[in-house]
Amino acid sequence: MKEAAFSYTSDPAGYAVVFAPGMLVALDSPGASRLAALWEIVRGEAGMSGVIDSIITEGLKSYPNLIAVEWRTPDAKPAEARLLVRGTAVMTTTDSKGHVKSFDAKGLRTWRELVVPDVAGVEFGEVKADSLLPLGSGVVMSGAVKWV
Repeated sequence: MKEAAFSYTSDPAGYAVVFAPGMLVALDSPGASRLAALWEIVRGEAGMSGVIDSIITEGLKSYPNLIAVEWRTPDAKPAEARLLVRGTAVMTTTDSKGHVKSFDAKGLRTWRELVVPDVAGVEFGEVKADSLLPLGSGVVMSGAVKWV
């Protein structure tokens, strides 16, 4: 798989999205200290385990709606991704054959976590191709994300 391209739509009322190559975390209602801590997790070596540690340490109420994606095999074809969804957040994946699957945590008290073996892209929100902005890494407020 080629290096994943990350695009987003700017939305001050949307999710705070923390992104670095190989890892993405999107959450609503974050504080500055939580975003700083997640930025260190996302750009460092902690990966999904670090995100889960943060949820456990701060408590589930600190992360009411959350999406986390970790490309586990970014250079492999097909790529494998580890996904975590919490609250009302919904994400979709597209596999190498173009099949789309949606993931959410409806009805769960904690979160839904899974490994998807064939991932060509990940999205959440209403993605409109003409409004997407590129990002190499960083933190943005976004209503939609496309990562392919």
